[in-house]
Amino acid sequence: MFLNKALIIFLPRQKRFTFHFMVFFIILVTMPLPSSIQLNASEQDKVNFTILHTNDEHSALIPRGPAIDYHPEKKDPTRGGLSRLATAVNNLEAQKEDEEVILINAGDFMGGTMYNWLALEGYAPELNLMQDIGYDIVALGNHEFDLGPDVLADYLEAAGYPKASTKTTLMGTNIDIPNHHPLANKEIENLHVKKIEDGPKIGFFSLIGYDAINVVVESGPVEFSDPLDTARTSVEKLKDEKNVDLVIGVTHSGIEEDREMAEKIDGIDAIVGGHSHTEMEEPELINDTIIVQAGELIEHLGILELSYFPHNGELKIRNEKTGTPHLLPVDDHIEKDPSINKSLEKYTNKLETMIYEITDGAFSDILEPVGTSDFTLANRPYDQENQFGNFIADAMRLITEEKTGKEVDCAAQGSGIIRNEIVPGTMEHSRGKISLYDLTEAVALGSSPENTPGFPLASVYLTGEEIRRIMEISTLASQYYGSNYFLQVSGVRFTYDPDRVILFQIPGIDLPYPSLRSVTNAEIYTGTGLQPPESEDYTPLQRGDDELYHVVTDYTLIENAVPRVEEEAPWLNINPKDKKGNLIEDPEDTLLRHNGEILSVWQAVLEYMDQQPEGPDSNPQVKPYYQETTNRIVEQDNTGILMWPVLFLGLIYTVAPWLLLIFLGLIVIMGIIIKRRRQYKKNTPINLP
Repeated sequence: MFLNKALIIFLPRQKRFTFHFMVFFIILVTMPLPSSIQLNASEQDKVNFTILHTNDEHSALIPRGPAIDYHPEKKDPTRGGLSRLATAVNNLEAQKEDEEVILINAGDFMGGTMYNWLALEGYAPELNLMQDIGYDIVALGNHEFDLGPDVLADYLEAAGYPKASTKTTLMGTNIDIPNHHPLANKEIENLHVKKIEDGPKIGFFSLIGYDAINVVVESGPVEFSDPLDTARTSVEKLKDEKNVDLVIGVTHSGIEEDREMAEKIDGIDAIVGGHSHTEMEEPELINDTIIVQAGELIEHLGILELSYFPHNGELKIRNEKTGTPHLLPVDDHIEKDPSINKSLEKYTNKLETMIYEITDGAFSDILEPVGTSDFTLANRPYDQENQFGNFIADAMRLITEEKTGKEVDCAAQGSGIIRNEIVPGTMEHSRGKISLYDLTEAVALGSSPENTPGFPLASVYLTGEEIRRIMEISTLASQYYGSNYFLQVSGVRFTYDPDRVILFQIPGIDLPYPSLRSVTNAEIYTGTGLQPPESEDYTPLQRGDDELYHVVTDYTLIENAVPRVEEEAPWLNINPKDKKGNLIEDPEDTLLRHNGEILSVWQAVLEYMDQQPEGPDSNPQVKPYYQETTNRIVEQDNTGILMWPVLFLGLIYTVAPWLLLIFLGLIVIMGIIIKRRRQYKKNTPINLP
């Protein structure tokens, strides 16, 4: 201080001001900044970017809900459509011209409407249009395998892969493809890295989750690695080898598995999910991992606005600050993009030509009315008898009888394959009408072994005892695997006690021990036509009944479910037979044909709709019979019966404790054997969620 004063005294007056300014400047730049100023500095350093995302589009390329309500010049209640989505994406990208926008799909862009049938003709409408819209990353889900890996390989080739990977990246980190398979050269990436300009380096991985693997229809030689192990390894590789700043998982696993992964695995900054069709109005934050999902069928566009802070690596959501919703409805407030709409119309023309040929000229317009109804045909609850389930099962039974001239005793269809309810039109131009597109959307999945569209029908003969076992399997599988596995039926009725399905969980492993006594009463309809709710035309199906009955079902149940039951629950073995009782060795021998052509579920449903009585507008009108359920499947409340296994085990323990130990030991050993057979890599579905 003394030296400073001395210097000031001897400095000329005109330089004293300069000296004071220099001292002040040095003090200013070396002193600590207030926290508010530091915060503003970090705010200035942040890098903004936005993730737009969709999932589970399921080939829903045009507005729907129902599609027949769409009107090009009037307001309508339809949602979705790729042309509207393109406009929404373009508008958001224009608003965010000063930041990076990443457009992501989280799997199941295929499988669900007639448009997916074009894959069998060598076209790739879904993926080609998504490329044109500007998707950066597209993940493979379970429904991409609906037509089998060979057709998927042809589909990707039609979509321009491997060259198209420079435009839209395909991902499938835990999909293990043999080197010799044509999918191996389509540039399906395990890990993907994207550098934001002047911002973070982002690493992406993709997963098909446990439940999704479990319902892959036809994987062929393709296998799937453990999802959690794959996620853990992917995070390590992205951080240690790729030196990324952020890690984002694009998962087709479902919200519950996403939550589990976020909780168990550190280092995942965000999960963009699919499979469970969850509309997440707000993201979830678990273990510093942001989880989002955008519902289904392009009804919403997910928007996740993010800020990255380089000084500490923090990632923050800013939707609330900007007022941007996390889900943007894709509805008639959004105009169609002309370019995408023109391309879509070309695919629609190809589809309508295909349908014209399949139906021998009966139909040539996907939005053509094929029936009317005064009510909705509901397909839920999945784990109960429902109206549309009855309609479909009746179509399978009655149309097969008509086509083959053979009486059908029973028909069954899995709830998970019935994709949607049937909602009649609500607009002035469409009121009460059901279009070809809306009707088939509910039953359009899959293909036959001969690559005809839709899951085919299969005809087998089973004993009365085996039909009872099928009922037991339906109640057991729906409780243990999920309600999608519940069977809708025609020609039979049964009562079951849900509290009686499982006796107990086998100790030490996650497997139930079934009672095989949940079905308390089962009867087969002996009348003709529709089975009335109240009728005497029923005969009991007794335990041990060895009489043969004619059963029609979905071919996938014969091809996939029957072998799976034999593998996992041999005591519930089902043996498909011909009319003479001979075992059927080749599942393809069960395929139903008419005039040499395979008959599919959707065709039976369409023909059954055409046979409904004529309505006021000369279109077939769904019978009032289907407005309510008809007591085909009755849930019985009889929880007292649960006490008998407890009393039985207690009696054994009282008389001879060592017998109880042997009994439980045998159960555990049996459970371990079953569990080993249930390795998820080779699992195939009873039906599809």
